[in-house]
This record gives sequence, structure tokens and C-alpha cells, in this order.
Amino acid sequence: MMIDTRKITKKIVEKIEEEQDDLLDKLNSLEEQKVEEYYVKEKELRTFDSLLEYYKNLKSTIDQMNFYKFVLFILEDEETTNNFFQELKNLSILNSTGLSKYAEEQENYSKQIIDNFLYKLEQKENINKENVISKEIKKIENKLDLIRDYKSFFAPIGIVKEIDNANKYKKFLNTLSLSEQDKTKSLLMALDFNVAYHEEKLKDYELENKNIEVLEENTNLKDTIDFNRLAEANKTLKENKNEDAYGLFIKYYEILLGNKENSFEYEVLKKAQEFLKKNKKSIDNLPEITKQDLKDTMNIYLKDENLREEIYKTTSNIERLLTYEINSIFNSVDRDDQENNLVLIKKLTPVVSYIDNHLVKKK
Repeated sequence: MMIDTRKITKKIVEKIEEEQDDLLDKLNSLEEQKVEEYYVKEKELRTFDSLLEYYKNLKSTIDQMNFYKFVLFILEDEETTNNFFQELKNLSILNSTGLSKYAEEQENYSKQIIDNFLYKLEQKENINKENVISKEIKKIENKLDLIRDYKSFFAPIGIVKEIDNANKYKKFLNTLSLSEQDKTKSLLMALDFNVAYHEEKLKDYELENKNIEVLEENTNLKDTIDFNRLAEANKTLKENKNEDAYGLFIKYYEILLGNKENSFEYEVLKKAQEFLKKNKKSIDNLPEITKQDLKDTMNIYLKDENLREEIYKTTSNIERLLTYEINSIFNSVDRDDQENNLVLIKKLTPVVSYIDNHLVKKK
């Protein structure tokens, strides 16, 4: 694949600016919503009487504005919000003057409008219990951190620093919403720079006839790279140039460092994804009773790992159970959060190990 370094770098830099501005806007909006949620959590405004009492006791302009913003946050529409306050005012006047018994139709209409607000408030409360806004804020902050981390890696001429963490760099590229083709080009561009960087360092050190230590303090790699490893790594790139760019990135550093830790993690994820893809139909459109049975079976050995293999061995449709478990694990972990990768690997390892040691070998 021919890569126009300047062109793809320009696109990445533009995307960084766009995405950073967009994420900051979203973050500000969510922070405002979080303030509005104070009312949802702290104020007891869940009945007609409590609403009327609170409305009646609003004295300061600031309190009135904050209450208006809160209602607008719940109803999400300015006209509906204004209508709500008008009917709240009408109902308050009827109650304070004792005329409510003579205006039953008006009272019922006002209550209907307010009831709509109370219903939507309940929905927001249910969402708030799950900390949706806080989780979304955390996701945006993580994306902004990634962008800040990699922003200095790019100059008009291309990449100017070694990118040694393939997982983190790939997450950064996903954050920018690049096309698959541009993501592949970006990965290969980084890999090309890294190879050239290492080769140049090797030449410098060979001239001085010293041991080859090519990594500067600002990188995460903590190993000594020798010429044989670099030659093997480069050979692997040439022989597998049509492979997935992300996989090539991983392989390059596995050989370069003589480190198989990343390989293990990559293989666990890869095997789990392949098994799920191959057997996904076995858990599609299952009756609820079957889903519940799979869930109950899985929960038994999740509570007591000593029972896992015994249950695996005695399950008639083991492929379906394993598929259900892998699918559940992927759905339970936020893949956008870099820190969750270790959790994912830990949960998938016993499943993938059983597949390798029993199902694959058996076949």
C-alpha cells in the first residue's frame, strides 16, 4: 500500500483539532447536565404537592432560573417547559385561593401537564442510578487524554516520535473516527517510522562498536535490541506485508523485544473473537428459557471456578455455552477504556484455554 505521509498526517492533524473541539463541547454540556442532576438526586420533587410547595417557596431569581433549567433538562423542549410553568402557576393559584373545587377541568388539565413532567423525571432518575452521565464524562476524558498524548507525535512532515504501544495508538486512531483505510495507513506509517528510527540508531551504535540500546527515556520499551532481532522483525514485515496492519505492529515488537506477553494477549482476544464469529448463530434467537438456562449454568462456575471444567465436560452443547460466555464477556466490558483490556483478557483466558486444550485438540 502506497502511503502519502504528508497527506495522511495532514488529515490526522485536522481530525485531532476537530475531535478535540467536539469532545470539549460535549464535556461542557455533560458537566452542565451533571449540575442539573443535582435536582434529580437531592430534591424531593416527585409529587404534585412537593412540586407546588417548592415552586411556591422559590424566592431568589437565581433559584428560579436554576429550577427552570432543571425542568428544561427533564422535558428537553422550551415550549413544553414554558407550558409546564404556566400550568404549575395556574394550579398554585387555584390551590392558594381555594378555587380548585370550582375549576375541576382546569385542575385536571394542569395535573396532566405536570404528570408528564413527573413521568419524565422518573425516567431520568432511572438513568441517573446507572451513572450514565458520569460514565460518558469518563469516556470523553479518556479520549481527550489519548489525543493530548499523541498530538505532539505529528508534524507536517509526518510522525516524529516512536510509537511503541500498538493498542494505545489504535485506540487513538479510533477516537479520530478515521476510515479503515486511513487507520491502516496510519498504522503502517508509524511502523515505517519506527523501523527507520531503529535502523538509524543501530548504524550509529555499530559505528561505535557498542552494545545496541536504541530506545530513549521517553519510550515505554525497556529492553535491548540487537541486530539479529531487528533483522528478524524486518524480515517478518516483508514476508507478511499483506496481513492486518495492527497484527503486524504487534508482531514487530514481539520479535524486537523477544517479549511474548503482548502476543499472548493478542492471541486470546483473536481466538475468542474467531470462536464467537464462527458460532454466533448458535445463540441467536434463543427462547428466553434457554437463555436463562445458559446464564444460570455460567453463573455456577463463575461463583466457584473449581466447577468450571466439570461443567464444561458435562454440558452436551458445549460450543453454545462457550459462545454464550464469550459474548457475555465482550458485552460486559467497555472496550473503549484501555484499562479494561486486562479485565477482558483475564475473563476470556479460561474459556480460550479450554477451547485450545479440549475442542481444538480433540478435532
